[in-house]
Amino acid sequence: MTEAADRGPTRAEVLGGFTGRRASTTRFAIEARTAQLATVARFATAPAVCERLAEVEEQALLSSLAAGRDVAAEVRIQDLERFAAAWAHLVPADVAVRAELARSLAGAYRFRPRDVPRLRDALGVDEEPVRELLEAGGLERFGAEQLPGTERRRWAYARLRSRIEDLSPFWTSYALVLTQTVGAGILALPIALGAIGPVPGLVLMVVFGLLNVLTITAVAEAFARTGAVRWEGAFFGRTVAGYLGPLAGATLSGVLVVFSVVVLLVYYLGFSTALADATGVSALVWAGLLFVIGLILVGRGRMDATVASSLVVGAVNLLVIVALSVVALPFLEPANLAHANVPFVGGAPLDPSVLELAFGAVLLAYFGHTAVANGARTVLRRAPDGRALIRGSRAALVTSVALYALWVIAIGGAVPPERLATETGTALTPLAEVVGPIVFTIGLVFVVLAMGMASVHFGIGLHAQTRELVGARLAGRVGWVVGFLPATVVFGVAVLLLTTGRGSFTGVLSLLGTSLGPLLAGVFPVLLLASSRRRGDHVPRGVQRWLGHPVVLLGLYLAFLSAVVVHGAFVWTSWWERTTASVVAVGTVLLTFVVLRGGALRSSGVIELRRDGHLGVHRLRVLAGGEHLDVDVVLEDRHGRTAPFTVTAGADLPDGTVRVRVPLEAMPRREVRVWVHVVDPGGDSAPLELPASVGRDGHEVPVVLHRGRAELRGGAGELSLVLGASPSRDGRHDGGGV
Repeated sequence: MTEAADRGPTRAEVLGGFTGRRASTTRFAIEARTAQLATVARFATAPAVCERLAEVEEQALLSSLAAGRDVAAEVRIQDLERFAAAWAHLVPADVAVRAELARSLAGAYRFRPRDVPRLRDALGVDEEPVRELLEAGGLERFGAEQLPGTERRRWAYARLRSRIEDLSPFWTSYALVLTQTVGAGILALPIALGAIGPVPGLVLMVVFGLLNVLTITAVAEAFARTGAVRWEGAFFGRTVAGYLGPLAGATLSGVLVVFSVVVLLVYYLGFSTALADATGVSALVWAGLLFVIGLILVGRGRMDATVASSLVVGAVNLLVIVALSVVALPFLEPANLAHANVPFVGGAPLDPSVLELAFGAVLLAYFGHTAVANGARTVLRRAPDGRALIRGSRAALVTSVALYALWVIAIGGAVPPERLATETGTALTPLAEVVGPIVFTIGLVFVVLAMGMASVHFGIGLHAQTRELVGARLAGRVGWVVGFLPATVVFGVAVLLLTTGRGSFTGVLSLLGTSLGPLLAGVFPVLLLASSRRRGDHVPRGVQRWLGHPVVLLGLYLAFLSAVVVHGAFVWTSWWERTTASVVAVGTVLLTFVVLRGGALRSSGVIELRRDGHLGVHRLRVLAGGEHLDVDVVLEDRHGRTAPFTVTAGADLPDGTVRVRVPLEAMPRREVRVWVHVVDPGGDSAPLELPASVGRDGHEVPVVLHRGRAELRGGAGELSLVLGASPSRDGRHDGGGV
């Protein structure tokens, strides 16, 4: 044996190996956290039909992390920089570990020092002790001097993405809702409103626009009141199920699947006919090309619907719509603007065909309510009081009303109404006949972005839904292939409609808007707001109290429901259209009855104990009927001493508190929900399984927390939660709690 082997490892060697292991463990934790955040970010603005896929992807990643799989290959240095603030708390304070960690990252990734200011700050690379250790180890520069062109382009995009995602919470909410509301449906509006005329169409747009301003405000408030949204990233379906019950959640999921299937069909029709009119190539060719591209991208299975990409695409689309409107304004004709054909106005008879397209297209044009759900988690973590989410969503809908008004007047004034009435494709074709080829030059950008890219997202969501449905029966590659069935069927229907000449872009869009629009944009938002004001976990700022008045909510409910009833009774004439309207109307009433009977409007109490994982501070909040409850609780320290403590709109418990007793007398008798969890500095919540009990009539009844939650009956006794070491009867301490 050598002399070194005889003497054994030195203290420096032992410490060096220990430092290396700690740095390696920390790097794994950082990369794992970054991979999780990057996975969540890829679904940030995906269609609602993709929400189950997002949950599955995140759970699959967490399972692989729990199994110890290395995720370094899935993480880019741009992601480490992007999410540095969310993993910075994982970096140890030890200078040697930070230096070794910095050396490890510098060897694994390619970057320049100026590319990673957040990462450098999180590691403390610019601090004198860390820098000295790096230089002593031979690393004089943290990063490279030059990078290849590919890497420089990645960093340029990362800087652009950072600027976009660093918008204030209000502007983030505003931009997400606006860009996801103004979509392909805008190309159908001039055609749908052409029969009644631009000015009556404008009135209809404003009326329904204001109604949707109210309902999207209702959705934003409901999400701001929901703890599972801000801490656990709950989407639209889970939020509906939480407030309105499992039947409502299942109904919403089914409606969203049907909605997605029809939207995909609409995109096939609109995309193919617009490109056919612009190029002279058959619409069947363009539909086939979109289908093949969709299969390839769906086969990759990777969603790329980040906040930054959505806002960039949405901003381009908005610029295109404004540009087309400006191009059309010089061609306005007074006769076109003066055209008006409104039933019962000026002696005009009731002509169902005049109204057949208008209502549905207008309703669908304002459907941006799921966009609120997509952005709620991001906005609420940056602005927890909910004001930015509510006001940003409302302002976005008001802006969309103004944008649609400009569009309808510009196109309806430039194109004769009789020409709009005969168009089965998009409004681009008749506008190009008046203005010239520049319409297609500008408009095809919108067609590709608004319909081409969106069809891929809907296809991915439908593929995932189908695979989940058949997964228990058809596993492996067979189930994966069967997942393409919905897109294949939709493509077949599109080919059939295009071949027979019955494929009306506006007609299908209007049918979808009339049948499902009232349910998604009216009924569910009304029920959500009514329930969340009685059962919510938070009390947001910036709410409109009058919006939750029973008369207002009932008026909104009846306004949207009546749109379906009127179409079924007076506007639609075919048996299958009337059957559809009847099924939707009766189903909506029955669902509402079941929801109300199930206690969706029953007041509940909430006791939330949240621990800040970084500071170790416990915060207690008590709500009753959706409002903060001022309650006197009893705190107990490690020596068994008790003291009264008043909780008003939430309060931080004093250091040394080991037990808190909350009286239940002031809580709703039917239901009290207990929620005990810890929130890490990155904003993620994890359940705390603390010892809990309810004291009644001198007896302590244990309370079992399942994933940090429990449901109690109010009215008597007190809830006791043990936070730390609790005193026993002989004065000694038992271990417990955190």
